[in-house]
Amino acid sequence: KDMTLQELLTSLTRDLHAAGTDAPALEARLLAGHVLHLDRIGLMLAMPSPVADDAAAAIRALTARRCAGEPLAHITGRREFFGRDFEVSPQTLIPRPETELLLEIVLRECEGHREVRFADLGTGTGILPILLCTRQTQITFDAVEIQSACVDMARRSVQLNGLQERIAVHEMDLKDAPERLGREKYDAVLCNPPYGERLLEQKEAEELYRAFGRAVDKLPETWRVYVLSSHTEFERCFGRTADKKRKLYNGMLKCDLFMYGKRV
Repeated sequence: KDMTLQELLTSLTRDLHAAGTDAPALEARLLAGHVLHLDRIGLMLAMPSPVADDAAAAIRALTARRCAGEPLAHITGRREFFGRDFEVSPQTLIPRPETELLLEIVLRECEGHREVRFADLGTGTGILPILLCTRQTQITFDAVEIQSACVDMARRSVQLNGLQERIAVHEMDLKDAPERLGREKYDAVLCNPPYGERLLEQKEAEELYRAFGRAVDKLPETWRVYVLSSHTEFERCFGRTADKKRKLYNGMLKCDLFMYGKRV
């Protein structure tokens, strides 16, 4: 007799709980929904129904990957963020909750302006430009990223959201960005780089922040620059002391918003 979806979810939740995942019951539902192509309502309606052996095996295989520590977003290839669904992969970074704080601050900065032009250094999959442009019609963006996998995903997401006229995604190294972007006039530059202590070896993290710092040094002083980071040595690596710094805490992570430029 095939196990019902309710019975399968109970079993998966036990496995995920034993593995110490953050939200076992929720993750079990998300993994099952991913394989069965069901949303939350669809899963609720299907609870009494049996799950075919091949589907159950596929769900258990994904659950085993999650129990082994693989991020849920990498398993499903999707991550909901700020009310929208984004494509992710093992080659891209997963959106971080504290990035919402940067979005909220920038949105407040945009209030009352007829037109606002931004550059995003290290855009990843384009989350910052897309979310800001979907909330404020006066915003346009140049988004810079060096990783081809991220660039492809960012361009797909821009197209899916119908923002091709307002967001341009450029594949380039940070060292080339100041010369190419310096011909434009921006109201602000955003940087939301990966946090070294969570993703990179110390030496790699410091070199990444130095690269950001060198890029910012070549930008016009009239530009505002916002950098969100929880790295304790960020300013030393970045090579510049912030003109203004704000400590942020979203209940889970402490981080700092570093602000540079005469217009801060």
